Amino acid sequence: MKKLVCAIALSVALTGCSTPFDESAKFNAFNAQTNVTTMDSVVSYHGEPDEIIEAADTTVYVYEYRETVDIIPYFMSTMAFRSRAFTFDNETKTLLKVTD
Repeated sequence: MKKLVCAIALSVALTGCSTPFDESAKFNAFNAQTNVTTMDSVVSYHGEPDEIIEAADTTVYVYEYRETVDIIPYFMSTMAFRSRAFTFDNETKTLLKVTD
């Protein structure tokens, strides 16, 4: 009986560790109007970007994050990947726009 309880506890613990974390709250809390909007501030808030796209006048930092999406409300949900792009002016290093 003791082995069965330990096996069930281990199974639940491992399942909990493999569940992806919903990161949408952190991304939705970032408000471009109230937060400092330079390249350094975005990187310090969100971490290193998943992709950097450089052009002549602008640089785009692309972040991918996970979000919980309800399939059947309060019953079944899944994780979806979303992306958010921050476009910066290369000369002033300030944020021009945020695109979801």
